[in-house]
Amino acid sequence: MLSVDQIRNHVTKLRPPAEVKSIDVSAGRDSDGDPAFWIYLNVDGSAPDTAVSTLGQFARRLRTEILKRDSQAWPYVIVQSED
Repeated sequence: MLSVDQIRNHVTKLRPPAEVKSIDVSAGRDSDGDPAFWIYLNVDGSAPDTAVSTLGQFARRLRTEILKRDSQAWPYVIVQSED
């Protein structure tokens, strides 16, 4: 299973959209008891509405890329406002 640091580095290498101000990653087990990662993309609360599409596309790409490298843990990608 990938480590939290490996996930964080992978997110950075994929070049998140400019609206992403910081990234938090944690590992654990989901409600079914399966291994999982929670990847929080913290965005500026004043980001334009048009950023929603860009952030959604990045989240899907990130999830796909992580699953290619580690199919043992599900990557939950959460976009949240820093405000």
